[in-house]
Amino acid sequence: MPHYSYSPGDALGTILDCHSLADVREKILAPTCRHLNSESGIFGLIDGQKLAAQDHFHDSYRVSAQITRLYFDQFIQSDPVIQTLGTRLRQPRQRPTIELLNLREIRSSRQLNASGYYRDFLQPFDFQHVLVLACRPSPASPDIFLLGLHRKHLDRPFNQRDIQEFRTLGKAILPVIGRFSLENRLAQLQSVIDALESDSGHRAIALLAEDGRYIYGNELANHAFSPLHGNFPGGTAGQAVLEKCRQLDKRSRGASQSPVYLEINAPGGTIECTVERRESHEGKAHYLVNARLPGVREKLYARGRSHGLSKRELEVAYELSKGLTNAQLAQSLSITVRTVETHLRSMYAKLGVHNRTELVSKLTPH
Repeated sequence: MPHYSYSPGDALGTILDCHSLADVREKILAPTCRHLNSESGIFGLIDGQKLAAQDHFHDSYRVSAQITRLYFDQFIQSDPVIQTLGTRLRQPRQRPTIELLNLREIRSSRQLNASGYYRDFLQPFDFQHVLVLACRPSPASPDIFLLGLHRKHLDRPFNQRDIQEFRTLGKAILPVIGRFSLENRLAQLQSVIDALESDSGHRAIALLAEDGRYIYGNELANHAFSPLHGNFPGGTAGQAVLEKCRQLDKRSRGASQSPVYLEINAPGGTIECTVERRESHEGKAHYLVNARLPGVREKLYARGRSHGLSKRELEVAYELSKGLTNAQLAQSLSITVRTVETHLRSMYAKLGVHNRTELVSKLTPH
């Protein structure tokens, strides 16, 4: 494998030739670590709204895969750099964003050394000096690319020259990060559709463009929403969904939105559906519609009763089947998150399952 070496200011040609995680590691991360005398480095793509890692999009140089996964799975939320980054990124921006964050400038040594993050992660692996480059390829992008460099306790701290060279690298990598981000979001969208369609025996799934065009729909969506000639206003249900999309668009202010719940009175009964607004990289929206057709609640309750679920557990199971988090479920039923967790443990034991997915699968008709 070629041994890439360059000054960050001359890196553009090599960087634009990156087409995989291995390319990023070998053509960006490793040469940068060598050039800036860093012991090791790590990179990843994170969701800028949740400040959580995108699945499978991270790698490292001279850091084991186990430690890399440990950071992105367990410690990213407690990292002071990520916390500070989240605060800065909430500020409106008109251009692509490049942030440079030096861990030792964000927290004093006393504050940092007293933290669980230092005790449980930084200290055991001797990550004493950390410099992080964060790039958001466009103001509309939900993704942030992180590139972190590490030095050990006997190494010198990062200085202003290191920071300036690192910032120059950030400007060079924006184009390729934009491409990776777009490819990642398209893959995510397809995975969402694939996952929902695997449960399509009782779900209607539709994808709408910003103007209401019917981009995608499974057979149940075609029946439930009656799209006509590529448009999505057909029938009462279709009109109700479009109205919800317009409401989401008005309140979004150019950002993706969490799914909202909607009940539609249809001739065959109540259609329960969620509508989620997603912002594309070009600033255009699309909507993912996921609907449960009439009769699903009754069948889920019948199955739950056969396993001895209580009335409240049935309510929790049904809300869970909508894809709600514990916090959202607690808010929907006006109970605490701890109570939700207690109900879940009880239901797991009664149904002989180990997680939420298995529970929903066992109770939901196919």
